Amino acid sequence: MFLSSKRFFAAVLLVTAVFVLMGEWLCYRVDPIGLWGTPIRAGFNNLKIQQSLFMDIFKPYEYAHFLPDIVYIGTSRTNIGWDASTGPEANAYNFAMSGLSLSSTESYLKFAYKVHKPKKVYLGLDIYSFNHKNYHQLGDNARPSFSLERLEAISAGGIFSRMYAWKDSLALMKEILPTMERSRKEPEHPELSVRGWFREHGGAPAVSVESYYGIFNLTNRETKEYTSFRYEPEAMDCLGRILEDAKENGVEIVLFFHPVSVDEHTMLYLGGQEPLLDEIKRETAQMHPVYDFDCPSAWTMDIQGNYFDFVHYRKPLGDAVRNALYSGEADGMAHLLTKDNAQESIRQEQAAYAAWREENRERVDALRFYFETKEKAEPGAFKEFIGF
Repeated sequence: MFLSSKRFFAAVLLVTAVFVLMGEWLCYRVDPIGLWGTPIRAGFNNLKIQQSLFMDIFKPYEYAHFLPDIVYIGTSRTNIGWDASTGPEANAYNFAMSGLSLSSTESYLKFAYKVHKPKKVYLGLDIYSFNHKNYHQLGDNARPSFSLERLEAISAGGIFSRMYAWKDSLALMKEILPTMERSRKEPEHPELSVRGWFREHGGAPAVSVESYYGIFNLTNRETKEYTSFRYEPEAMDCLGRILEDAKENGVEIVLFFHPVSVDEHTMLYLGGQEPLLDEIKRETAQMHPVYDFDCPSAWTMDIQGNYFDFVHYRKPLGDAVRNALYSGEADGMAHLLTKDNAQESIRQEQAAYAAWREENRERVDALRFYFETKEKAEPGAFKEFIGF
């Protein structure tokens, strides 16, 4: 009887092991979030529909796969707007992620310098980069998939990286069938992400009306981004460490403030955040030259032509920003803030925004109405001003 029990237990273990191995093999073949770098097969794994939910998992593995010389990093604005598959500098990778804090950015860049030291890093900033909740990853800003242990394993390479990849794969098995099913239904659909760039949104041919009003209502009514901001001084200290690490590693770092649309900047103004944003820009410029694309321009005024939603811009504007930074020719798009000229340049930006608000009173009043009442803005609410 005892022998039969041992055989039964051994058989259960064997069957379990076989199923786990089969699942791991299938996870490798389908590669539902791009962890293994398995080749894309149309109709089989071309649509990794859950990939954007697991950026903290798959992007470090992709970085180690591509070994890029150029890195784009920052929040979702960079992730959506910056196409790493094209551009004047070869072998780029978009390491940006939704809600990426400067504290996590510091960890990812330290990881990158261990795995393969890039020649240049483009770091995109905005006011939320210095938000208390974002920096400390609190509430909705938490990053449960972030792991220093994973970064250490991947940077160690060899068996350590592969063993951790198998561990991560175990949690992804439920994503295999949905990936295969969507890929089967849409075999001609291009990959959602390319070299870390979220092409699905950044490469969209036009603004998404539904997403535009959805994000406006989310940030204005639910997360209350324009009134709940709390400055975190530690984030500025962290940025200083990032700059120092880059210098010590011989990596060129390019800082820039993202091109925020005139409408989103108006919401920051209505929320009383503009003076604090200006101070953040001034303090940043004291440490390192920084290009400021957050100013009135033909680009930030053309919502329909350049943005995907209320917050994120698309590839055309991303390409223009990147090319301006690469060439150093940003006249008409941005101010280059330095410790010597930041005060005057920001004063000019303030005057330009004040003039824009004066020339667009009805548009500002429409935004003010929703800001003050917190009513839901239905699609078409701003059609008179932005065309949709």
